[in-house]
Amino acid sequence: MRLVIQPIKDMYKLIDAYKDINIEIHATEEEKRRELENNWNELLRKSNNKFDNIIHTESHIKEQLLGNIKKFKEKIVSFR
Repeated sequence: MRLVIQPIKDMYKLIDAYKDINIEIHATEEEKRRELENNWNELLRKSNNKFDNIIHTESHIKEQLLGNIKKFKEKIVSFR
């Protein structure tokens, strides 16, 4: 996704660089730009939240797994 959004961001950066020479940007284009930027930032925020949730869940599951492995080893020893 980053490969798709970066050229668009670069285009707007170029337009901003030459705003001083009276390049007109239509109001709907500016609105789309703000909307795109807001949506992109919201997507990044949500993806970071999901990543944090996965990391938290992963550590909890790993802890459970290691505990279960320890109990399983103990049961194997007692079984033998």
